[in-house]
Amino acid sequence: MKSHLSIKLLFVTLFFIGIFTMVSKTQSQVAPIFWVTWKAENYSAPGFSGKSLPSNNTPISIAFELILNGNVVDLKPEEIRWYVDGAFVAKSLGLKEYSFKSNIGTGTHSIRIEIPKFQKGNSLMKNIQIPVSRPEIVLDSPYSKSSVTSNQLVLEAHPYFFNVNQISGLMWGWKINNVAPENLTEKPNKITVDFPVEMPSGSQVLVNVEARNILKNTERAETMSLFTIL
Repeated sequence: MKSHLSIKLLFVTLFFIGIFTMVSKTQSQVAPIFWVTWKAENYSAPGFSGKSLPSNNTPISIAFELILNGNVVDLKPEEIRWYVDGAFVAKSLGLKEYSFKSNIGTGTHSIRIEIPKFQKGNSLMKNIQIPVSRPEIVLDSPYSKSSVTSNQLVLEAHPYFFNVNQISGLMWGWKINNVAPENLTEKPNKITVDFPVEMPSGSQVLVNVEARNILKNTERAETMSLFTIL
């Protein structure tokens, strides 16, 4: 009886040792994680909480780290290859950053990062998509449902995704009911319009604003809004 019990205990012990070995091996073979970031080198209005998207001709910077078991991997001895929209663009040892200029107006850029034979083993690959947008303008209006209850209209236009360093790189044009106003403020993206006291209630005012890149006239955006005087 004792011999049979000893054999059973031996098998149970070997079974749990095998399970522990398999778990340890599985935990040690956690797949590396690519941590990729990118930045569009263009202008969006201050206070914008989103990510500035590239537009046509925007420089885009991409960088990544490889995380394995919670640690950053030293990639200096590893060959890294970069592809943009399916085309091979660069390779070098430890090449963790790459920059290029967007050449499309809308859509997405497909980026692929490859590390052939990582640590002399299997190849690693990461794909990301970078959305591209046309420049945009958002008209900031403090009026509920575009209804103006005073005899003055105060508006501010906010530009996004333009290839300039600051707002002074943009040329602005306003129209009120299709007429260009005079005496604009020192900030050309802001406008104040005074209405005659006798202007009847229910009158509508169409506001149109356009912004252009001073150095590239074809880079432009516009928006419009209709307001009702109560």
